[in-house]
Order: sequence, then C-alpha cells, then structure tokens
Amino acid sequence: MQMCEYYTIESEILELSKKFESLYLLKNEKEILKTIEIAQKLAEQETYNLPSKMQLYYDIATAYHDTRLLNKKYCEDYLEKEIFNYRKSLDLFEDRQELDNLEENNVFNVCQYIAMRCYTNLGNSYSDIGRYISAIDCFSNALLINNNFAMASLNLSRLLFRYANHQIEDYQKNYFDHACYYYYQQTQTNKEYIENPNYLDDFTKYILLYDSNYREEYLSKDLELPNYKIEDNHEKEYRYYLGGFGLFLDPCLDLIRNPCFFVDSLQIVFQSSNNIKNKELIGPMSLS
Repeated sequence: MQMCEYYTIESEILELSKKFESLYLLKNEKEILKTIEIAQKLAEQETYNLPSKMQLYYDIATAYHDTRLLNKKYCEDYLEKEIFNYRKSLDLFEDRQELDNLEENNVFNVCQYIAMRCYTNLGNSYSDIGRYISAIDCFSNALLINNNFAMASLNLSRLLFRYANHQIEDYQKNYFDHACYYYYQQTQTNKEYIENPNYLDDFTKYILLYDSNYREEYLSKDLELPNYKIEDNHEKEYRYYLGGFGLFLDPCLDLIRNPCFFVDSLQIVFQSSNNIKNKELIGPMSLS
C-alpha cells in the first residue's frame, strides 16, 4: 500500500498531530498533557470525518505513550489510557458498515494506514504488559493491511524471539524460532521503511545468537509438516473445531490466528487406530 494521502484528514487535526510531535521532541511533558485535554474535547465532537476521528484517537494514545517515556516511571493510568485510545481508533476502523459506505477510495486507504499503525503500537503496548498473544494478534492485523510494513514485522519477530524462550518443549520453541526468523527476513527485505535503523541492527545481534547450522538448515528453510491421514470425517471436523477454538491448549496455536497445523497436547483418542496419532505434530488434515 502506498503512503496515504493525508489531505482527507481535516487540517485542525493535522495541526494537532504536528504539535504533539513537536512537544515530544522538546520533552515538554506538561504541555503534552494539556494538549491531550484539548484533543479529548475535540474527540467529543461529531463533526469530523472518519479518518480525522481515527487520527485524533491515535494521537491521544501516542501522546500518553510519549508521556510514559518522558516520565521514566511506570504509570498504569497512562498505559491504560494509551491502550483505550488505540482501541477507540481501531473500533472506528473495525466498524465495517461505516467503512463499506465510503465511496472515496483514498479515504479508505487513509483509514487503513492509521489502523496499521494503531495495531502496531497497540501490539507494543500489550507486549509491555506481557500480553503476548494479544500483541501477536495486533502485529498480524497490521501485516494483513500491509505485509510490507517493516515495523510490524520487526516487532512481531522480536516478540516471537522472546516468547520462544517461554516454551517448555523443544519442538514448540523451534516453531517460534522459525516464525521469528521468517518475520526477521521479511523485515530485512523492507528495512528501508524502518524509521530507526538502529532498532533492527540491535535485534540482528540477537538473531546471530542462533547457531549458524540451525539458521541454515532449519530457520531459513520452509517449514515442512507431514500430512495427517484420518479415516473418519467426523474426527476431522472435530479436530478442526478444537483447533479453531484453541482447545488443544497449546501455545503453538498463538503463532497464527487460523492454524495451518495443530499440536495435539491432549492426545485425543479415537476408535480408529493410526500410528501417526502418537506423534505430537499434526500437519494439514485429509481423509485417507
């Protein structure tokens, strides 16, 4: 997706966005908080178009985030308001009925662009408080809008690297490592769009901690999963039902929203015998 055309956002809101940016560069925490109050009053008005309202809530959320950074102390109140306002912006975007009624294509593109950044920043907020699954969902949503958005793929890769070390079983850690490396490579492909290159350079040092053979023989190759043959269509439907609702109770399901593979932690027993059922890994399911 190309850079959005910001002229669809009303000038008053754009000026407020620029003011927030300037105040953060000046490290003026008090003025940021005062400007947040102004923005909140504007948000109560019903006169602004959809992109302007989304941008307004995005700016308020980002301002609370910036205030947290400047304050250098953990402030749960600011963090709560940060998450709340990112969600307010995304709620407007996720109201598909209103978006579908937009006839101007550039307006829809602007809404997508703001939502992409909202999802990414909200993912960072969730990651800060240890809500890794919610953060993964947010980064994935940003990449659904624009698969080349390097900040989302980089943050997702960093999170998966951290999350991998929380896994108990080696095979689980391997899957997270593989996903981490996949998004790292994707970020490298689009690194010219990263606002701060040092962010990627710092993470590259962690990627290099992987053994070179592990990177070359496993991480850099496509993930190959064996087909899981079953004889009963009822079993197939039941397993997809369990997988779709995350009822295998396995963290590998956190990797993707619509799982292409399941890990049978519960060792579900069916009447028909099949040796492959004793394996933990279940690939794409098909009737034999």
